[in-house]
Amino acid sequence: MIAVLSRDTLAMPDEMLAFHLSEGIGQFSLNVAESEGSLVSTLFEGLELRHR
Repeated sequence: MIAVLSRDTLAMPDEMLAFHLSEGIGQFSLNVAESEGSLVSTLFEGLELRHR
């Protein structure tokens, strides 16, 4: 299972974990959107996420 992190899931880590566990998913990987070339990720825009 691969879970893609978004601004919403970063703000709700407990709920994200609870969802996976309630579905019987005990192991999963997290995929962080990267900025590369002309593709610019907005995931970490804003100071509120940079300080976490």
